[in-house]
Amino acid sequence: MLIPLQRKKILEVFMSDPVKEIHLREISRLSKVSLNNVNNTNYITGGVIWTLKYEWLFYFSLPLVSLLLLKIKCNWKTILFSLVGLSFIFYYLKPDSMILLSFVGGIIAALLNKIEKIKTFSKSFSASIIALTSLISAVVFFDSPYNYIPLIFLSGFFIIIANGNSLFGILELNISRALGQISYTIYLVQGLLLHIVFTFIFKNDYSVNEHWIMISIVGIVLIFVCKIIYQLYEGKLLRYTEKLTKVLRYNQ
Repeated sequence: MLIPLQRKKILEVFMSDPVKEIHLREISRLSKVSLNNVNNTNYITGGVIWTLKYEWLFYFSLPLVSLLLLKIKCNWKTILFSLVGLSFIFYYLKPDSMILLSFVGGIIAALLNKIEKIKTFSKSFSASIIALTSLISAVVFFDSPYNYIPLIFLSGFFIIIANGNSLFGILELNISRALGQISYTIYLVQGLLLHIVFTFIFKNDYSVNEHWIMISIVGIVLIFVCKIIYQLYEGKLLRYTEKLTKVLRYNQ
């Protein structure tokens, strides 16, 4: 019996590790087969959905972190909800241990932020050199960040920045603050915008120089689009977080 090409690709993903549970989105990504009869599903979204299980893992872990590390009291319903959520993620979604390890850098940064000497050093010129060197080393000398050494470099960079370093003043510029404000929107929208541009607008072959010219133009358009989205939706929703936090704390 002849097996259609797309089904064959899906079977290859399953047979590579028959015992391992695998999510429908992972099948699409690993087999390069589209879902719902929409071609290039993963490219349309820019693959951004891969972070969702880690984001929710982080959210579900907050009550336990608050209780065990920060000694903040939580009611039993909150703790139970946290445990159920974490159990579901670890059992069904199987988060990658190396990606989980990257959270350690953030935890260390938060703990070091309480030490004044660390904060003072992080704002120094020497710390800027160390931070920039760490970032360049992780990008230039390694093919992937998902390994111990590049993860150490990236964590070092993050720790210094999180404790007040501005990279020679670059991060204090208004344009840096504006880009930081819409960075999550850029992350979500970039795949969709690139797909629209290179699927429906620029369909023909083009040279390397033409490619980078188009990418530069799309980058500028992306920033303006994301700024509008932020002002219309994300920014407004963020302003409600303080009110929502007060309501949740009151109900506890």
